[in-house]
Amino acid sequence: SFPKAGAPGANLWTARPPQASLGSTHNLTQIALVLKTFAPEAEIIQTIEEGSFTDFSVTEVPSDTTIAPAEPQTSGVPSRETQGSNKQRVQPDLQDTVTEKAAQEPAKPPALAKTVRVDVDRLDVLLNLTGELVVNRARLTQLAENVAPAFHKLGLSAHTTNLLESFRKLTARLAEQYGEKAHLELQDLNEQIDTVGNQLQDWEHNRQSFAELSTAIDQLTRVSNSLQRGVLNTRMVPVGPLFNRFKRSIRDITQELGKQVHLQLEGEKTELDKRMIDEIGDPLNHLIRNCVDHGIESADIRIQNEKPEIATVSLAASHRGNNVFITVQDDGSGIDINRVKQTAVARGIIPQSSAAKLTDDEAAELIFQPG
Repeated sequence: SFPKAGAPGANLWTARPPQASLGSTHNLTQIALVLKTFAPEAEIIQTIEEGSFTDFSVTEVPSDTTIAPAEPQTSGVPSRETQGSNKQRVQPDLQDTVTEKAAQEPAKPPALAKTVRVDVDRLDVLLNLTGELVVNRARLTQLAENVAPAFHKLGLSAHTTNLLESFRKLTARLAEQYGEKAHLELQDLNEQIDTVGNQLQDWEHNRQSFAELSTAIDQLTRVSNSLQRGVLNTRMVPVGPLFNRFKRSIRDITQELGKQVHLQLEGEKTELDKRMIDEIGDPLNHLIRNCVDHGIESADIRIQNEKPEIATVSLAASHRGNNVFITVQDDGSGIDINRVKQTAVARGIIPQSSAAKLTDDEAAELIFQPG
């Protein structure tokens, strides 16, 4: 809205376009409002903010400055320039200029979404087709390697060409020497030489074609490998959302057991196959619960052992070569080897006689036994 009575400079303001023409003005993106006032800048800004404008600027200029319209705002939000002076004039064609520029500026279409939700089964189909392509490419490569020795005989074409040329010269000399007597025999020999020459040309043409085939196979290998990596990458998602799910699990478990535990996450941006992430959620949750339930001591015992009162459970993911390692650690008391042996014997996993012979590492492996 325009300044009301009592506002700074309320009786001495000028606007372009005029207030009366706003109803018939289309695509208006800018209003220039010039105030002649003695009010401080802070009071002017406060008055403007009381209206509905959120994008505006207030500038003080010398009295002899000609005000030109500002560039239209790209955000589409109306803006107003308020400028104070003692003697100020607005350009007469300000309204026409603003309206013309606004008409020339096309409205920007809404931004299109850059993500598409694709069913995992469709990605599996693409992955299977890519696998078949890789297998067929490997078969084609093997066939090309089997044929390659026939075209890799260096100098064969040149030697054979020289030999044929020598035969032709020999038949020519024999024809001069024996004349009509050897004509039929020499004619048959020349035909055989021409046949070998034609076959040699065909062989040379096939050798060049095989070289082009080898180049095409190399290109196919690069493209198929890139395609396979691309399809595999489409199934890869960060482990961060999976890791963040365990924050609530930790909170619920600690409240249930009366322990104080901090979950430390590392490598949330490490990517893993979507199906793998869906499968490892429950095992990881079980491991984390075991850490809090069996590994972490109570706060009193931790203080007695000069440990921080708040325990830490670390969940980390990292790349090592072509593998992804997910590590679960805690700063608790570790595995109670004697208790593991007793439980294994009680449940019939190992006999009592074998329990005493187990090393600590062998006893620790018992926790992975079923039952």
